[in-house]
Amino acid sequence: MDSDGPSHHGVIIRPATVTDCQGIHRLIQELAAFQGYPDGPELTVETLRRDGFPVEGDNSDRQTSTAQVFQANVVEETATGKLVGYAIFFPFYSTWKGKGIYLEDIYVQSDYRKAGVGKRLFASVCRFALEWGGSAVRLSVLKKNVQAKAFYERLGFENSTVEDGWETGRFGEETLRKIVESVVV
Repeated sequence: MDSDGPSHHGVIIRPATVTDCQGIHRLIQELAAFQGYPDGPELTVETLRRDGFPVEGDNSDRQTSTAQVFQANVVEETATGKLVGYAIFFPFYSTWKGKGIYLEDIYVQSDYRKAGVGKRLFASVCRFALEWGGSAVRLSVLKKNVQAKAFYERLGFENSTVEDGWETGRFGEETLRKIVESVVV
């Protein structure tokens, strides 16, 4: 992380703290609007606090555990302390390669793009993955977000959808409930 080193372009990149949750939430809403989803995610500041910065306690019950679910790095404007970017990521496990990091979101406000800030933020996630012993960083990118796709491709992104034929999807909460209710485990 470069929080101990000199700032570049008036910003530092550092690990997020619990006090950053309000600013991260604001940036998540900005990203959603940028991607064409102005109503934004249902995620709250409190959910960010709970999942990213849990209080110490009993982690013995897997379903009610207060374990940290994600990591985050932020881009902070040095002059004002305002957050102007963030990356949220968490571990995954590959039965082929072992540990890796999934990059859920990366976002830098438009005034700070084209100055290497996004690349530095992405590199901070890559550094975390390597220092942790990870074999890869995975991410998804919206098909219509051509700027992001070009950014990742310049950095060596391997598109698994095209190259390997992987298709990804999700089971939403309602569907999960239906599955669980329909089967006795």
